Amino acid sequence: MTRALALSLRILLALGFVFCVLALVGGTMADRAVDARQMLHKFERYADTAQSGVDPAAYPELAQAITGYLKGDRQTAQVEVPRHGIPGPVFQVHELQHLEDVRELVELGRSLRVAALVLLALSVAGYLLLRSKHASLLQYIAIDRAMFWAAVLWVLLLAVMGVWALADFRGLFYALHRVTFANELWLLDPGKDLLLQLMPLELFISYGWDLLKQNAFVLLVLPLAAFGLHAARRTA
Repeated sequence: MTRALALSLRILLALGFVFCVLALVGGTMADRAVDARQMLHKFERYADTAQSGVDPAAYPELAQAITGYLKGDRQTAQVEVPRHGIPGPVFQVHELQHLEDVRELVELGRSLRVAALVLLALSVAGYLLLRSKHASLLQYIAIDRAMFWAAVLWVLLLAVMGVWALADFRGLFYALHRVTFANELWLLDPGKDLLLQLMPLELFISYGWDLLKQNAFVLLVLPLAAFGLHAARRTA
């Protein structure tokens, strides 16, 4: 095997490891989006009741409608509850269209998580096979270096995202939306659109902290794996 080929394989492995961690985190985000209990809790804490004109007693129905639609259990997220005392459909057409885009992201997040788990399983199987039958090839590829590069890339990415979030969460939030959505339906009006009144920026900040705590081990798995492989190679 040439050095160029070995280097290319290390780069592919490093990028693959980073993709797997991102996909696992994305899958957790998708799970959060379809958790009616969590969404209801966020509504009760962060929704702008005065602006929306929706009685908090209607929040459970709204949370069930939104999460059920995002999960694929409902044909639409539209419900009829009173706003400012006037009953009728609560979501406008562009809000429903945005929720359709969000549902596609939820489906993508879950699919990518499955792909990441399959890729990780294949990687472990390949590693065990090479270690037992082609140890010299495994040594030449130097998986520990690939893991080290992946860990460095991942830590840099986390650092950039973390600093950006602390300095300007709104800017990061908007930037991520511009990357993930092909349209601007997510630019809702807080004075008119119930979806944004139910889910202001503070709610997403809270979701961000929840995800950080829930994925603490996943976020650290690359640096820990890199350290473990490096230590194992030194003692081999």
